[in-house]
Amino acid sequence: MRLNNTTVALAAIAILCSTTVAGCAEAVRGEEKADPCGWLREEPKKAETNAGQTAILVDVSNSTRAKDGKGSLDYHTVLDDEISDAVKEGDVVSIGAFDGSAATVQWIADELITNRGSGNDGNKEDDRITAVECLGKEVEHAMAARARNPGSDILGAIDMAGEKLAARGGARRIVVATDGLATVGCANLTKVDIGTADVAERLSQQCKQRPHPDLSKTKIVLLGVGIPATGQPVPSSGQLYSVAGVWERLCADLAGADNCTVPLTSIKPSDNGPAADPEVTDPVVPFPTEKSQTYELQFETLFTPNSFQISGAGQQRIADVANEIKASGAVRVVVHGYTEAQASPADNLWLAQHRADAVRAQLVKQGVTVVLTQAHPGTAPQCGPARRDGQQDEITRQCKRRVDIVATTTA
Repeated sequence: MRLNNTTVALAAIAILCSTTVAGCAEAVRGEEKADPCGWLREEPKKAETNAGQTAILVDVSNSTRAKDGKGSLDYHTVLDDEISDAVKEGDVVSIGAFDGSAATVQWIADELITNRGSGNDGNKEDDRITAVECLGKEVEHAMAARARNPGSDILGAIDMAGEKLAARGGARRIVVATDGLATVGCANLTKVDIGTADVAERLSQQCKQRPHPDLSKTKIVLLGVGIPATGQPVPSSGQLYSVAGVWERLCADLAGADNCTVPLTSIKPSDNGPAADPEVTDPVVPFPTEKSQTYELQFETLFTPNSFQISGAGQQRIADVANEIKASGAVRVVVHGYTEAQASPADNLWLAQHRADAVRAQLVKQGVTVVLTQAHPGTAPQCGPARRDGQQDEITRQCKRRVDIVATTTA
């Protein structure tokens, strides 16, 4: 009879265990030392079948990678908090890489458990540290994956993750590390003028015609939106807001505004990351040369309490901004109205739109032309992600109760 290595190892463990309990423990520790991540690949126990689920998707399209790898996007660091959060909750975690086709999402790590039910606090902490480290390594493996198709289909990848999570119970969370520069599918940004006020609405109508899985009970986070690799076209601040607005709207269409977070997050470039594949020709999202100035107007200064009526101090602040805009020769001005997610999505949208319209009226009164408005119900950039329980601290709430005026000039 031929014995393989696994059979021999199990036989050795059996002999040790039959001799002393200490010998058995030493053998198990030896096995874990050889593969500390092995237990994450165990089949979930009955008690874990209703554990929460987290799917992490890493964009490996060429816009996230520099020509020689120096300046490719390093998503590991920005995903650290999400990984730690998933492990803390005891989620079952899957990690995948995606490119320009939803059909070729590569699941690098498939349904890894992060809680094996260790009995004492010391073992639980050891398991937590191990799980975080092992999932971090899987993210690095995902970042190194080779694109199989040109372009980037972000919405398609989210759909695939949604279908995957639907197979199990428990809370669901999809985290996408991407520059947000979709070049194929219904959210193709190469076909629109990024920076115009209606771009999110136009893409929303296009993508609503495509079938999607039910994500109404799924939290979705997109990290890195608007930040491409070194050597790629870079958006102006106004265009960055536009790209973030697109994903806020598309995500809200899928999961509801209260379940979506699109923070404008800086991404560390890699000194030696994966290089763009010269054999894959990706479409490029064009960004016309522009310069944008953003004026943040906080609720407390801008409006009278519990309303969208402009206060006296708010009128003066808007007048000062209007003078700067006129002096700059801006070719486009977009007023973004934001709200915190404390009411229904419809009520949030109504209030955000009225706040934006009120500020627009004051700008027009001060002689500013070409003013557009855009409402963002329950989301606002640069406010950080909400906690898993959906609650927001006071700083986040204040950040979301504001109006931004983005004035754009051509170079």
